[in-house]
Amino acid sequence: MAMAVFEVNMTSNFNASVAFSLNQREACKGIEYEFLPKRLAPSRLTQRVVCLIKVPPTFLDGDADALQKGLKECLFQTVGIGGGQRVASRDVLLRVYKTDSPQMVKFTPEYKGLKKKASDTVDIEIGNLTNACAVEFDIIYDPLAIEIIDITEGPLMTTDLKRSAFVRTVDSNIGIAHVASTREQGAGPISGTGVFCRVQVKGTNITQETRVRIANIKVFDCNNGFVSVRTMTGTEPTLKLTVSGFLPGDVNGDGKVDTQDLTLLGKTFGLSRGDPNFDARADFNEDGIVDGMDLIILCMNWSATP
Repeated sequence: MAMAVFEVNMTSNFNASVAFSLNQREACKGIEYEFLPKRLAPSRLTQRVVCLIKVPPTFLDGDADALQKGLKECLFQTVGIGGGQRVASRDVLLRVYKTDSPQMVKFTPEYKGLKKKASDTVDIEIGNLTNACAVEFDIIYDPLAIEIIDITEGPLMTTDLKRSAFVRTVDSNIGIAHVASTREQGAGPISGTGVFCRVQVKGTNITQETRVRIANIKVFDCNNGFVSVRTMTGTEPTLKLTVSGFLPGDVNGDGKVDTQDLTLLGKTFGLSRGDPNFDARADFNEDGIVDGMDLIILCMNWSATP
């Protein structure tokens, strides 16, 4: 399998659709492409448009340079932007690369229910990494439904006990988090399967279903000092979340406040965030400690249901 990508940086003052045409000659048949995103909202800021191109087996005989040359002969020299704008080919970055075995990326679990104001953690796992020096991707979510509280690195990139540089940024206004991990210089590449990172999410508004997806996944391979780029193929990994009503005092989330919740609160009473066995579900006022105030909140809602 081989993939190519167009990256176009542009601004648009209107709702723009992105499209381009392929040369119709025989050698170019079988090429498939998809723009991400498919439409652009009006914005004065520069927006990136990515076009993923899947090429047929006939393009696989040569190396990356041959693939790039063949695609340039099949693609028209401009990318059309709705509304009459056009982007010249010199403003378009074309990268071509081969993929060996496709990596697998998934959320674990792939479905989770949250209580409003409550938080929980999901893992992002990556499989079939081979000689990977770095991995990066975006996490896209609805900031009106959930909040990403924190993203921490999993053990995958440090399986051999070597160090890595882990970076994450969260833009809670538009609902995009960027995550990247790079092996430190001299550590060498890593191969294997495991948890890449852990994402702590919090329900902010009641919703029947909201989806969190992973996009723009890239793996950087180390081959004799040369770094090439691979993009994982297939459908975007998706996490489905529901956010239901929050009942203060309902530690176990069964929809009522009873002796089971009191028992759970007792097990974590007096502990602070960061302590072993601290249970954030019992920290009803979210002040970082389970204390008398949380016990009072539980008692005030004794036997209550939503």
